[in-house]
Amino acid sequence: MGVLSKIYVPFKNGQPNFSKVKSVTDFLISKGVNKLYANGIGAESLALSIEERKKC
Repeated sequence: MGVLSKIYVPFKNGQPNFSKVKSVTDFLISKGVNKLYANGIGAESLALSIEERKKC
C-alpha cells in the first residue's frame, strides 16, 4: 500500500511559494512517502486560483 501524504502549499507574503513546494515534496519522499495528494481540501488550496493549482 505505502504511505499517502497531502502536500501543503507554502505561502510567502500572501503568495504561493512554488519553489518551496519542491522542497516539501522532496522531504516527504525522503521520509518514505510514496503517494502524494495535492490540492485537496486544505485551506491553502482554496486560496489558489486554478492556474496556481496546476503549478502545484
